[in-house]
Amino acid sequence: MLLFVALLLAIPTYGLSFLPVIGALALRAWTDRAVPERQPAPTPRAAEGSPQRSVAKPVAALPSWAKDASGVERFKSDLLVALPSRGVPGPFVAEIFSAEETARLCLASARTAEENGRDFYRQCFAAADFIVRRWNGLHPAEQRRFTDRYC
Repeated sequence: MLLFVALLLAIPTYGLSFLPVIGALALRAWTDRAVPERQPAPTPRAAEGSPQRSVAKPVAALPSWAKDASGVERFKSDLLVALPSRGVPGPFVAEIFSAEETARLCLASARTAEENGRDFYRQCFAAADFIVRRWNGLHPAEQRRFTDRYC
């Protein structure tokens, strides 16, 4: 509004003060008329009921010894023995391995250590670090849920 008042007060310029306004309007009209291939694709609305394609989640790579059931049991038992000394209760470790997604993430951390040339025990340390980070990331009330029940 203040711009139009200023433009009206600038009448002695014989209308040249309206050129920036006309230029701004022309620029806006030109940018609104963008090329269709440069515009983002319209997103499907939920109300339209468009079929959703299920996207497969990438599966974490497993260590070579994970194909052997005895290797996995040895891995779990080593973690159940080692982690209480690092402040992580056994029930939390058991819950990590009961959920498929977190168990795969734990084994993926061991796989990363294996790819870097680490032996089995260093792979256990890598998985233990993963579990300790998960434990430390829990809210204290969630931590109490594991420690109060099993102490």
